[in-house]
Amino acid sequence: VKGAFIMHEKGELDLRACYIVIVIAQILGILTDELIEGTADYIASCQTYEGGLAGETFSEAHGGYTYCGFAALCALKQTHLIDLSKLVYWLVNKQIKYEGGFNGRTNKVVDACYTFWQGAIFKLLEISNPGEFTIDNQYLFDTLALERYLFICCQDKQNGGFRDKPGKTSDYYHTCYSLAGISISLEQENDKHLIPGIKLKEIDPILNMIKEKEIKAGEFFSKNQNLNN
Repeated sequence: VKGAFIMHEKGELDLRACYIVIVIAQILGILTDELIEGTADYIASCQTYEGGLAGETFSEAHGGYTYCGFAALCALKQTHLIDLSKLVYWLVNKQIKYEGGFNGRTNKVVDACYTFWQGAIFKLLEISNPGEFTIDNQYLFDTLALERYLFICCQDKQNGGFRDKPGKTSDYYHTCYSLAGISISLEQENDKHLIPGIKLKEIDPILNMIKEKEIKAGEFFSKNQNLNN
């Protein structure tokens, strides 16, 4: 399929691979037109009737794949290729009213990791289309409800870290993406925060890296171009 990538030799072809190739090439400074020929169009072809993106064409919209595809389009500055209004409609309906957290697919239960996979898309939308998908400079999700779910239901008070949902055990994966999502939620300057005054370091929503680390990585590879040959 033109523009698509596979995860490994004889492996599956989906938007994760597109995202991984683009962000690694971006960090290394080797993101060429030849490398990404047709990739943005392939990603756009994965948008479903719901508005989210599937892992591949004709599959179900999924939070993780939507993040990968949209973050890749942001890196390529090609977000206009998809229907952004449909994307936002799908996205805002992924925050579940009762629990306050995000789910990844229609009619699925909430999962703490989607705090980043879904939450980061709101920040990417603001970066790529300033002011178009915010209200009074606020992202279109309920920060207080989300933080209540994470800090009250998902934080492991005994062992530390965050869990998927109550009844599960905490792990590094859900801790990473919970904290990354909380960082984005706390950026919102409003009075709808569970613990007023706390802050986390700013992350780059395309790379999910602390901003200062991203800058250092870029400086390192720009100074060591021979490593890329």
